[in-house]
Amino acid sequence: MRKSIAGWIAGVLMVTACGPAATPEQKAAERRKEAQVHSDDWAELTDSAKAAHAKAVLRVKWLSSKGGDKFTWDEVEVLHVIKNESSFEFPKKLDVAHYSWEPGIPKGESTIYLEPYNDTDKALWKLVDGSAKEGVSHSR
Repeated sequence: MRKSIAGWIAGVLMVTACGPAATPEQKAAERRKEAQVHSDDWAELTDSAKAAHAKAVLRVKWLSSKGGDKFTWDEVEVLHVIKNESSFEFPKKLDVAHYSWEPGIPKGESTIYLEPYNDTDKALWKLVDGSAKEGVSHSR
């Protein structure tokens, strides 16, 4: 009995010392606060005209081209979510579509402007107008 009480007390002390776990709402509020602090920094890497036509704007690093037929898929690492008007929470890695006859995401870092790929799968995204011409800026 003493071991179970001692274990319980140790657990309570650890939770108290570390603080309660943040709720999803608290985490989202913290991300919004952090984004607001850095909004001026991200404005320098964003084309406001392109952003106006996008549902989401991300700063990414190109990882690979996965190919495709009508659409080609590029895998990117998401460095920062600059704008997100959807309920989708972007993962660390994302596949982004563009028309195979149009330019896609260049190698290196860039800002990409996205629209939903379709209305049924919220995890699928494509460059605005299916091309880097309207869907990419600030590449380096």
